[in-house]
Amino acid sequence: MGLVAELGCGKSTAGQTILKLFEPTSGSIILASYEIQKTTSQVGVKRAVQDLMERVAVMYLGKIMEVAATDELYKSPHHPYTVALLSAIPIPDPILERKREQIILKGDIPNPVNPPTGCVFNTRCWKAQEKCRTIEPQLVQLGASQVACHFPD
Repeated sequence: MGLVAELGCGKSTAGQTILKLFEPTSGSIILASYEIQKTTSQVGVKRAVQDLMERVAVMYLGKIMEVAATDELYKSPHHPYTVALLSAIPIPDPILERKREQIILKGDIPNPVNPPTGCVFNTRCWKAQEKCRTIEPQLVQLGASQVACHFPD
């Protein structure tokens, strides 16, 4: 199992919990962690996650947004945050790279000490509606994936 997310979202905390460096208070335990490199206003996923892991969990602000088999996640992401992360992966072909649509997330990552109500991604999500600001979505089965989103793709 791989864990991908932006810097500062809780990957290290999950890893320290796995190593029993401290006791968990809540949340999910993930078996492995791969960094997402932050560049200026973009985020890029290391391609090694797809090659080395059978399953991937996508975390945002300490919450699991989506879990799927690695190939399924890359082929058919459902959570808007996952879609944005995958859109930041560089394509080696320069012609295709120039033509692809990259989603640039607006705004800053909220303070994890005082996260937004409802879906923690609602302050940066282009699909957010009132329901997203008031009701936290639960991780539910959607096809071969699990996704925590009121309006998944």
